[in-house]
Amino acid sequence: MSTIAVILINWNRSEDTIGCVESIHRSTYKDLEVIVVDNGSRSEELEKLRRLGASATILELAENRGFTGGNNYGIEYAERHAFDFAFILNNDTIIHEQTIENLIATFNGANDDECPIGIVTPKILFLPEREKIWFAGATLSRWTLTAKLVGYGQVDQGKYDIENDIPWATGCAMLMRIETLKKASGFDERYFAVSEDIDLSLRLRSMGYRIVYQPRAWLWHKESASSDGRDNPQYVYYQVRNYMMFQKIWSRSAVNLFLGRIYLFGYLSKRLAIFLWRRKGRSALALIGGISDGWRMVGGKSVKAY
Repeated sequence: MSTIAVILINWNRSEDTIGCVESIHRSTYKDLEVIVVDNGSRSEELEKLRRLGASATILELAENRGFTGGNNYGIEYAERHAFDFAFILNNDTIIHEQTIENLIATFNGANDDECPIGIVTPKILFLPEREKIWFAGATLSRWTLTAKLVGYGQVDQGKYDIENDIPWATGCAMLMRIETLKKASGFDERYFAVSEDIDLSLRLRSMGYRIVYQPRAWLWHKESASSDGRDNPQYVYYQVRNYMMFQKIWSRSAVNLFLGRIYLFGYLSKRLAIFLWRRKGRSALALIGGISDGWRMVGGKSVKAY
């Protein structure tokens, strides 16, 4: 059996992490180790995390290195300990017992001679609204460089229960070979958090790998629990900044970038107006700051507190 390192990032949400770890250990696939990378959590949160004992390996970082840096640290650990696969998983998820088994079966059943698989990603449902879809595949417009989740918010009625290749996988749950991650140099730490999954997916595709959506594997996700909601100022900042960086990095021409910017600024103008109408001044400032830093390609951890 292939050995799998299940990598979770924790930052001051130990209860979510503990629940996720418990669901992992109910898996039918047993040849795995749970690796929790703590991104400099408060001492009381870290103490809770240590109660996991032998059920997880805790890697403690002195500072918050974000989703990208934390996962790269976990991947380096997995490589040093000769794991075959890394399963990148959000800590605010609960997985089904057969999720990991069905994901690994997708790799084992593929003909890698023609086009190898780079990532397998499962169907993701909301929590606590377990009947609603969060992710059932993805789309990416190469003209406007905009990405969307397939099936988002729809009641799951089996419409998206067909395995297929997709343009990118969500970082909420992605299974990859360690060897493949090493070739791709892991996550780009300029993003810190948000859009790094699309970037990694496109790099793998440019290297000749497939991204596969596997609906026979599924899990439940507390949307944005790790960032306190979609309107949280810090989340807004990284979302805006990183998408502007993503467009700059992946545009194929000046026309391609121009079309992407036009579409994005239309969306951001509406969002800014909503923030102002709802008197969410900090979120509005974060959006403007994200535009400024994204335009100048200022990556990494934000030094501003919105």
